[in-house]
Amino acid sequence: MVIPGTYGNPAVYLGRLYLTPAFPPEGARMRARALNTADTPIPVTEGAVSASVPGVAEAHGNVRASGIEVAINGTASMLDDIVVLHPAEGTPAETSVIIDNHGPDADIAFAVEPQGTATVAPSLVTLVRGASTTVRLTAVQRSQKRNDRKLVASISGDRAASAAFTNIDAEITLADIRQDKISFTLYPDDPSLFQDLTLDLVRQNGSKHTVIDSRWTGAGFKNENFMVPNLPASRPGDANGEFVAARVRWGKTPTFAEAIRPHHFENLGVWEQTAYNTPIEADSTCSSSLEEICLSDPLCQFSVVQVRSVFATQAAMNGTGRSSSYGLIHEGKRTNCAVVPPQCAGKKLFYTLPDGFLVACAGMGYLLSGSTVASGQNTKLATQENCGVHVLLYGLAEKTVIDDCPKCADHGHLDNYTTDPRCIGVPSPIWRYTIKLFPEGQ
Repeated sequence: MVIPGTYGNPAVYLGRLYLTPAFPPEGARMRARALNTADTPIPVTEGAVSASVPGVAEAHGNVRASGIEVAINGTASMLDDIVVLHPAEGTPAETSVIIDNHGPDADIAFAVEPQGTATVAPSLVTLVRGASTTVRLTAVQRSQKRNDRKLVASISGDRAASAAFTNIDAEITLADIRQDKISFTLYPDDPSLFQDLTLDLVRQNGSKHTVIDSRWTGAGFKNENFMVPNLPASRPGDANGEFVAARVRWGKTPTFAEAIRPHHFENLGVWEQTAYNTPIEADSTCSSSLEEICLSDPLCQFSVVQVRSVFATQAAMNGTGRSSSYGLIHEGKRTNCAVVPPQCAGKKLFYTLPDGFLVACAGMGYLLSGSTVASGQNTKLATQENCGVHVLLYGLAEKTVIDDCPKCADHGHLDNYTTDPRCIGVPSPIWRYTIKLFPEGQ
């Protein structure tokens, strides 16, 4: 950055930048020492500087660095600088600068803007040529613009230099894959303040998946999404798609602001979604000729009865059905009856369910509903370990695993229960990103 000026006019030296004149004289101090406050409570990451001498126009410059040194004069020599601010040594617990007076004798007054945000000691010194003093800036409370600190130096009543020390911050207020939303605020709330933004999802072992990589972003409130189609997916035997937290970093190392919010989920990738139901025999789509089936009661007393053929086929395939004459019936592969009588040979087997629906997770109190799914036994959602686990079918709904799906043995398939009563024409969700949700705190 170059500030217009002429040789000999006021100038501001800032870090590696020589701000004026446009072409510095040979030997100019191009690499002034930076004020490194990385180990202090007020890291310098953003701000502004200005310089003036009575009767001469001010020079101004923007600061985006981890340090600052200001020299008021346009010459290459330090011997006629009025004041130089540079790091103080040995005070890591405070933000400190040393004031060197290379110019005429001067009264130097220090103040803090806005008032009440910090204390400065000493606040007024008289320095003769060649003298130095240390000024310590210690934060005492937040300012109106969160974390903003300003140290203002005045010489003989005229402002000579000011440095705005802005301690940036970040706060994540929401991370929820269900809503596909990560909400956070970058402080201070100043739309002119920009830094590099990185948004990561963090795994249990500390590794990460980067959602946003070094996007130049202004301060303020932000909403981002998880970019689910770009997320890595877990496979049997790995947890590549499992994440435990969202993390925001704003700024550059080592002065970036960081915020972390726990949120535990596992992306299982794109799974096939089919549908099953409890067809109702009285529904018009179940109309057909009659078929004999073998029906057992809880005491294994079998009877040969007749139901509509389409209904019998669909009830056997889906696992349950509601008969017009016999109530709720269940496909007979799960019957505990040791002996099936000869009259049932070649016929579909069913048994009655007087107490409701029988599912793999029934012992935990789960019942079939429009928000439940069945899973295969060789998948990451097998009921042996996942009864009651919630899954998100991205873009569709959140559901609960409660039942087994014999036809879903391969990883990548869920069967979705629906209350649709039809025998024919029941729609399926087809394919969806499938995300396992963990309870809060796990």
